[in-house]
Amino acid sequence: MYFIYMILTTLTLLKSLPFLDEKINIRITTFSLFHFISECVCLEEQLHATIL
Repeated sequence: MYFIYMILTTLTLLKSLPFLDEKINIRITTFSLFHFISECVCLEEQLHATIL
């Protein structure tokens, strides 16, 4: 559920910024994806810590 929320937030952010330069949009997308991946890694580590 959290992952879906993150994806929707990223898509909404990109759709709300059509007036920006494409390069800036790409940077925002890259940053959002990087943030999303790091969040996933953190959650995964927390799950492993909880199980162990």
